[in-house]
Amino acid sequence: MSGWDAYTSRLVESGAVTKAAIHGLDGNVWSTSPQFSMTQADTLKCIAAMNEGNPGGLSASGINAAGVRYICIRVEEDRVIGKKGDAGIIMCKGKSFVIVGTYISGMQPGNCMKVVSGMVEFLNQSL
Repeated sequence: MSGWDAYTSRLVESGAVTKAAIHGLDGNVWSTSPQFSMTQADTLKCIAAMNEGNPGGLSASGINAAGVRYICIRVEEDRVIGKKGDAGIIMCKGKSFVIVGTYISGMQPGNCMKVVSGMVEFLNQSL
């Protein structure tokens, strides 16, 4: 168990996030929830979209995580948001990392965003 695992566990334990991961800005996995994965290439596509401030290739390819393809609905300089039906994915960028959080049907997307963004802010101040 890496030191980062406590943060992904805390995200899931919040009740607003079903699965979580932390990746470096190079796309490498630092920590991930069980049965959740996002490839380095897919992570880097999302990071590139944030850096460019537009969806770019995500419009066509979507956001791929744990075998699910989410439709990219919004890209900002520090976040990417995707949906698949009533479920979704949120990725927020920190100083040297990105945090990925998912939510399922019946959960509030705004709560997932708040928890993931809050963890990014906490880690930005801590690192």
